Amino acid sequence: QDESEMTGTTTSRTTRLALLCVALSVVALAGCNRATLRIPGASTELAPQSIRHTARHSIGRPVVVAMPSDNRAQHLGRSIAGTDWTACTTDSLTPEQATLVVQRQLETALRDSKVFLSVAPQSTSAREMTLETEVMALCSQVRGFLIARGAGIAALRLSLKDGARTVFQRTISRVVTDDQPEYAGAQVTTVEQVMRTLMSDSLREISRQLVLQLDEAAPTLKIDP
Repeated sequence: QDESEMTGTTTSRTTRLALLCVALSVVALAGCNRATLRIPGASTELAPQSIRHTARHSIGRPVVVAMPSDNRAQHLGRSIAGTDWTACTTDSLTPEQATLVVQRQLETALRDSKVFLSVAPQSTSAREMTLETEVMALCSQVRGFLIARGAGIAALRLSLKDGARTVFQRTISRVVTDDQPEYAGAQVTTVEQVMRTLMSDSLREISRQLVLQLDEAAPTLKIDP
């Protein structure tokens, strides 16, 4: 093999190596935000999850879980739950889907826990209290390349009203990562499915905290009988 052929071979190998490095760099950068690497249709819908908790106290009134308001755009970039994960836009839920997912999860948690006499999405009685919710964050992210880490990110401002009077108000935020026991999904699955599951897990944990705090506050809430 003469010198010109060796030089050509070396140049070709160098070019291929350079192109490979560029490709890996692009994928690595995309790994910080896997929204661009999803597989359409490869995930399930966000079904409400049980919190597996029954309240010790009952507020003794029915409650309506009002359709939440989606204010995520106002909180983008803010740190959530004291972590380095921030409110983001990397989710495939429309505003209408996001608020419905939150409403259904809250209804499921409150109904299963029996902290209220009954739970409904619409008012049917003057005795019903109302739970109003502002969605401050609801998204998921996957960071990293060789070792990726996923997180479900959620923050809700919740207000319980007795007529026009607010009797209980909390802001609850939660980040669930795929290396925590709260993660309910599989370790080997699509990126899209991991992100969806983690979002659902973060909402479940927020609804669990809401029930625990309502359970604790129930004996001292100043409400009409």
